[in-house]
Amino acid sequence: MLYENNKALGDKVKHTRSARTLEADATRNGKRLNERKARGIALSKIFYAQAEKIENENLALKMKKRAGRIYGCCSHREIAINSERYAYTLHTHRCKDRNCVECQRVRAFVLQEKIRAITPSLIERTDKSDGLIFGTLTIKNPHINELKDYLKLMSRAFARLMTRKKLKGVVRGGFRCFEVTRGNIKDHCHPHIHFLLQIARSYFNNKGLYYMRAEEWAEEWTKCLEAEAKKAGLPFDRADYPNGRAFVKILRVQTAESVKNKNKKDYKKQYATIEDLQTEGDHVVNYILKYTAKESENSEKALVKNDQWFIEYDKQIKGIRAISFFGIYKDLIAELPPFQYNEEDIRAQIECEEANEKREKVRVYSAVWCDDHQYVLSDQTLDEALNKKRLNIVNTIKRTLKVQIENQNISLNLIINSMKNKDYKITNDAIIELNKIKARTRKTFERLEKTGEVKNLKDVYNYEFNAELINDFDHLFTESEIKQMIQQNKKAFEILDATINCPF
Repeated sequence: MLYENNKALGDKVKHTRSARTLEADATRNGKRLNERKARGIALSKIFYAQAEKIENENLALKMKKRAGRIYGCCSHREIAINSERYAYTLHTHRCKDRNCVECQRVRAFVLQEKIRAITPSLIERTDKSDGLIFGTLTIKNPHINELKDYLKLMSRAFARLMTRKKLKGVVRGGFRCFEVTRGNIKDHCHPHIHFLLQIARSYFNNKGLYYMRAEEWAEEWTKCLEAEAKKAGLPFDRADYPNGRAFVKILRVQTAESVKNKNKKDYKKQYATIEDLQTEGDHVVNYILKYTAKESENSEKALVKNDQWFIEYDKQIKGIRAISFFGIYKDLIAELPPFQYNEEDIRAQIECEEANEKREKVRVYSAVWCDDHQYVLSDQTLDEALNKKRLNIVNTIKRTLKVQIENQNISLNLIINSMKNKDYKITNDAIIELNKIKARTRKTFERLEKTGEVKNLKDVYNYEFNAELINDFDHLFTESEIKQMIQQNKKAFEILDATINCPF
């Protein structure tokens, strides 16, 4: 076994070819799920091979752990196959690596859901007749070793572009994402920006004050690149670009119906508005988000390959924000409440499918990746699948709570020591920091309460989680009372630690 230290591989078993598989079960997306998992396996092998070449033991170990996480990503899924033969995942463990195709697709779906969630507020706070622009902005292909510098330059140049006089008054907001592909010259890369703008309807009057032709977009973008390159001390020469301008592509977004009918004789373009985000949100948003999980069909142009270019690319994109929101989109997404897992919503969706007698009932399976490089299915119940998902969420909350309790005790010990030394400034700073940690602990504790786990812990261990765990710290506590809090925290920590992976 390649990564014997990775516990996620515990379910890896050998099956006969006659076993029931996702593809054999005639699922619409079964082949794609198998292909993405296979890509993840290939990616993990690249990182493992790279780790073997690293002389520094700590760095090599980190790389091997990363390879192990990717290798175990989605090895075991709890899936539901609906009446339309589409398999969707109820629960799995993900590596969340930014080069993992499977995890990047999930991230794109999450962002899509966020945009769908803010659409009613967008319509309310802006104008439902606002239009949408899809654009691509490029720069001369840099050497792969300079990728990070040029991505930062492009990010600052894009922010500058949005403040131009003609755009500042009509752009409401939007989002942009980076895409990087291999360049046509060896050891070079092709970074570019894709963006979606919500823009006032008045902009589209081609005789108005704000309208910009494609040539104007290209000129303004080139000016922004030039200004930011000068500030960053990077070379920039207009002679490197055709007509002295960087390539730019600007399109007005059409409705899904318009795109669908483009080859018909009576075809007439119909342009999407912000109101269409409610009815055709997936179509509009995927103009951009598809690039965050793009898979190259050309093996020569494939991003992930076992070569030095990809290893350097992986280093260069570390710490770079691939997707960024701006304007009112950024404000509204910041206002969204944190995700809360709601089992009732999933059950309601399943029951809705099952209630339709004309359709086949939803089937639930446990899918395990096997040695034949495909998912093998075994029968599962909805309750079993959702219980596994619930347990995973509870464990994640408990781990977070454990870290926060540890941090509380560090601050409490610091308070005791600073009080003994009569260093009241450090005492005061430690109390401020402790109360910040307690505020975060309170939110985490509330999440654990909503799962019903706090009650389970009390029933099984006859232990009441002390209020000092989540309430603000008061300056009037004595040293003995603080030490008692530390002991209470240790007890809470031990109980949480002992009950991780323990289904009540």
